[in-house]
Amino acid sequence: YPVSVQGDNAVPTICAMLETANRRAETDVLILARGGGSLQDLMAFNDEAVARAVFQSKLPVVTGIGHEPDLSIADLVADRSEATPTAAAQAVVPDIRMLQHRLNELAEQLGDATSENARQRRRRLGEIRKLLVAHSPRARIENAMQGLDYCTTRMTDLVRRRLGDERARLREEASALRLLSPDKRIRLAQDKVGRHRAKLLSLTGRLLSIRRERLQGRAEELRLLNPDKVLERGYARVADANGRTVSSVDDVKARDELTVTMRDGKLQTEVKEVRRGSPRNS
Repeated sequence: YPVSVQGDNAVPTICAMLETANRRAETDVLILARGGGSLQDLMAFNDEAVARAVFQSKLPVVTGIGHEPDLSIADLVADRSEATPTAAAQAVVPDIRMLQHRLNELAEQLGDATSENARQRRRRLGEIRKLLVAHSPRARIENAMQGLDYCTTRMTDLVRRRLGDERARLREEASALRLLSPDKRIRLAQDKVGRHRAKLLSLTGRLLSIRRERLQGRAEELRLLNPDKVLERGYARVADANGRTVSSVDDVKARDELTVTMRDGKLQTEVKEVRRGSPRNS
């Protein structure tokens, strides 16, 4: 949202663009910024209308007015104030290293939680196994067999025959109980726990891989959008005496002073002649 940052048009254009940005709601945050200057050059940011527009903005406003150590009223009413435009831009962009660190913390917490869950399930299965052993019907059968053995020494042949029949019945019951042994159920439960644990670890690894690729993509986008990269490829930025970017020969005339910003410094130049037309034909 282009605005004038000093002069008679600065206050109304700043207020108008703040209102336009809030009406369009195209961004998450607004940066109100300009380069350094004298105290007189910065008076637009001490104007009451600008202060009210910043305060009433529904979108968060971060100021980056390069006039440290001076402090403007706009800095006081903004949601956040930084010393320079660059510092303001850095303040609203998340640090990829912090995101990676947080992702590593979450991965470690998830791994710990998975291991703890598996330990608790194994401990619970052990407790269930002990309970089943303590209350097993086998112990009752053994006690009954001991009682029957004691009775055989005192009963007659009839009792012995009946005892033989009872033993046969008890053997059949013991055989049926062995078929219903809980050991098989315990093994099935252990296999199920193992499958769930392997599936959870696989999903965890896949999620970490997706998040890592997404972070790498965001890092590459940020690197490509860095304005300093353009200057490193041999391009330069041309600005007039007021600091406005010059993008057309119609914006300058002969004897105008220009500032050419390159990757390793700046050049102060004066326009000798303005030639219109395609650069290839000049």
